[in-house]
Amino acid sequence: MTEYVPAGDPEAMRAAARALAAQADGVRLAPEATVAGLEALVLEGPAAARLQAAAGEVRSGAQQAAAALEAVAAELYADAATVEQMNEERRHAAAQAAAVAQQAAADADRPAQRPADAPAAPPAGGPPAPGTAPEAAAPGGAPPAPDSPEVAPPAGVPAPDDVAPAAGAPDAEPAAPAPGPPAPA
Repeated sequence: MTEYVPAGDPEAMRAAARALAAQADGVRLAPEATVAGLEALVLEGPAAARLQAAAGEVRSGAQQAAAALEAVAAELYADAATVEQMNEERRHAAAQAAAVAQQAAADADRPAQRPADAPAAPPAGGPPAPGTAPEAAAPGGAPPAPDSPEVAPPAGVPAPDDVAPAAGAPDAEPAAPAPGPPAPA
């Protein structure tokens, strides 16, 4: 999984819980005016008792409905916190998966490299690799004989004694001063 997919919207859940709590207050308060008006009437007889019982049932039903709405709102508030935690875990897992995928892609794009200081191994029986000492190229670490083909440069490559230094290249030894008039003392 490399994409973040939320488990839900905790803010929308909290908004729904607030709306339910407001509806619970409305349901609780709705019959109060009517019930209060009925209770204010002075009635006698069997009809009065039935009317008082009906008003009590309406009030009780409204209280139960309001309590049920408040319970649902409380569950939504609690579940919103759980969904928020789940979203954070999913976000973290998606970020980790994306980092792993990015690293794998970078590793796949990078060519296999050998260490820069390790010279290439010479082919078996061939001349040593450039930059290696002849002792290292000879079997057993012993230097090859001077007339050995391993010491001679490959065909077409001038021997080091035959090569003139490049123009402007520093000399290995400083040149001796040219003879001339003595310096004044």
